[in-house]
Amino acid sequence: MSNYLMLCDEFKIVGLLTREKSSYLKSKYEKLTDENKKLMDKHAHLILERSLNSVPRSNLASIKGNIQFLAWVMIFNLIGLIILIINS
Repeated sequence: MSNYLMLCDEFKIVGLLTREKSSYLKSKYEKLTDENKKLMDKHAHLILERSLNSVPRSNLASIKGNIQFLAWVMIFNLIGLIILIINS
């Protein structure tokens, strides 16, 4: 068994990785070429640490969308407030 896969199992046992995340990382590893697998084994700890600390891009996109929505709401409210003040 490769160093990467063993470390992935250890992270799952101690609760750092969920079963789904572990399965996903293992399947990505299995799809790699032999040369890339050697590199993954060499730097397994660093790669797994970074995957633990990474925020999924879908969460970032969702946050960005929420901020944009709130910005537009604020702009429309300010425009409405200005029109209300001018007409008073």
